[in-house]
Amino acid sequence: QTAALLKRTLPWLRDHGYLTVAGLESLPFDPIRFDDANMFAPLFNATKEALTSEPLLPTALSTHISARESVLGGTTAQRELFSAEQVTELLGSTERLAWLDAQITRARTPNLHNYLRGVLDVHEVDGVGTIVRRLDRSFLEQQTDEWMRALYTALKDQTTMQRQEWFAAIPIVRLEDGTHVRAHVGEAPAAYLPTSAETGYPTVRRAVCDTDDARGFLEEVGLREPDPIDDVIDNVLPAYADGTAPVDDEGRYANDLQRLVAAYQAGSTYRRQDLTRALRRTPFVKATDAETGEVAYVRPTTVYAPTKKLRALFDGVLGVSFLDPSMRYFDDANVKVMLEACDVSARLRVRKVTYNDGTSTDKWTKLSSAVRLPRTTRGRDAEDWTLLGLSALLKTLPALGEERRAEAASTLWVYLGDLAAHGNNASFDGVYRYFYYNSQVARFPARFVRVLNAQPWVPTDDGRLAKPEEVAFESLGWQRNQFLEDRIRFKEVPTDPIVALAEEAGVDTDVLTLVKDHGLTGRELEEMLEQRRDVEREAQTEPERQTPARTGGSSREFHSYIAVGRTSEIADGSVDQERRMAVEAKAIEHIRKIEPTWEQTEPGNAGFDLYQTNADGECVKWCEIKSLSDAWDKGPVTMSHTQFELAQEKGDAYWLYVVEHAGDPERIRLLRIQDPAGQARTFTFDQGWAEVAVGEAE
Repeated sequence: QTAALLKRTLPWLRDHGYLTVAGLESLPFDPIRFDDANMFAPLFNATKEALTSEPLLPTALSTHISARESVLGGTTAQRELFSAEQVTELLGSTERLAWLDAQITRARTPNLHNYLRGVLDVHEVDGVGTIVRRLDRSFLEQQTDEWMRALYTALKDQTTMQRQEWFAAIPIVRLEDGTHVRAHVGEAPAAYLPTSAETGYPTVRRAVCDTDDARGFLEEVGLREPDPIDDVIDNVLPAYADGTAPVDDEGRYANDLQRLVAAYQAGSTYRRQDLTRALRRTPFVKATDAETGEVAYVRPTTVYAPTKKLRALFDGVLGVSFLDPSMRYFDDANVKVMLEACDVSARLRVRKVTYNDGTSTDKWTKLSSAVRLPRTTRGRDAEDWTLLGLSALLKTLPALGEERRAEAASTLWVYLGDLAAHGNNASFDGVYRYFYYNSQVARFPARFVRVLNAQPWVPTDDGRLAKPEEVAFESLGWQRNQFLEDRIRFKEVPTDPIVALAEEAGVDTDVLTLVKDHGLTGRELEEMLEQRRDVEREAQTEPERQTPARTGGSSREFHSYIAVGRTSEIADGSVDQERRMAVEAKAIEHIRKIEPTWEQTEPGNAGFDLYQTNADGECVKWCEIKSLSDAWDKGPVTMSHTQFELAQEKGDAYWLYVVEHAGDPERIRLLRIQDPAGQARTFTFDQGWAEVAVGEAE
């Protein structure tokens, strides 16, 4: 009877405001004290039945619900964020759930709390993660932008939860199209925060992150604004790399070009380098074929800027492309800066190629022949250079009119000079690096220089095209360029004998003019100069006559001879080979005693006998020794063509050491000559050359 009375009384107490949280706490909840054997068991059972099925429990909204509809716990923010319907869906309840009064907690109402949890099995949200971990894609995509923004705000600063593995699996990020994804895919962000610029990346919807707290949460989980350089590398360039970008879609191309320029301008110096490397290897530049007029996408490293002179030079030439007008090369300074950084050139394009001299022999034999290397050495591939479009241009020239090809040849000469003047003079030489006793470098004419010397492209007076060696440069009317003339071999014009003698003697222009004005013949001038040299010899001291200074010293004349036929490098013909080697050993011993920094090569080394290295072990000085058993005035010393060519290559770093009386410790003397090839002014061919001369046809 008492239990029945209790069941009737509880609703009345509720309706009259007496069934408060404190009142509920005093109800008979203890299942141990009121078990079935206890006389008060009916009261306990009546209370359980009433709370389970009757709306007796106070909610956060001052209403009452049954235990089947109840949810314990939750912060104020959670109760405000998750509605009854949302809580019901997330907790998977068949009953519509609602939050109970916040005062029902383990600390404030231990009896009621334990009873609801332990006996009536009421759901409890004991932390933010309890309900958040139940979020899934289906639920999130149903929610409004305002609700998602509130969720992000509630989750901000929950760093411990954000580090949990289960949190990383929640598709918490809303994209611009309303779909949801995880924050990361592997190590990479699955989406990026929105910016003012268009990108090709998945982007968070602006409406869900337009407050500091919401955006702050997304940054805490590792999202960031996209790097514009990453964007164009990942989302713009691939279509050009795989050939799927349509050439005729002007709108798309203009938009892509704008994104490329914006990324280039926004990037740091380091990131610009990344972008530049990607652009150089991608055919994204719209270009027009100089021969066919066809428009295509090409790599920037294979295209010329459309300057007026370059167009005139390469018009109709196979394999040459110019920037298409839609690239706005001249109209947009920012486009021009980016393209120039990608090596779009308004000058002749230098391209690295593998060494090849056009013969069928193996590469090593060809290279050794070109640079005259010791046959016993090996090294890396040679570094050689060509010019984009040069070979095709030279093939095209003969088909042009006389005036047009003369203009093209003249323009080519100007562009060659421009190439050398703007830091590309090193490309005129190929380079071979090898090791032979120490690190060595050999240089040889680059491929395009060899082509220019071997093919007819220079206009002649009669309108033909000839090789440079067949045409005197003075006849062309081109601007002189000593650097180019040293590499492209034009026909040598015989020098006026009076001028030659004056140059040999160091006579200045004023003296030469005076002599010419007096009408002196070559013989008279030579006699006058010989008298002058005699006076200078008398004025010299003995040491000056023996070792003339390299510069600024004596101008005493002496003659060098060029030998043909025998190629022996024996310096002293008065002794046999065995004795010569012994004399040379004495000479080397004397030199290294005076200058111990010299290192000796293996016997028979071609080109030099001693060398010096720097701290890095690189060879910096070369020395050839000529040992004499007598005085130098008893006979000349001889340099082989290998030694002389090495002396030309090394310049001031090459020394010729002549040791007189090498076998006599009392009289031995060392004479040092720096840059012997560079100091040579004339080359005298004696009568011995008649043996190899070609006589008149009979």
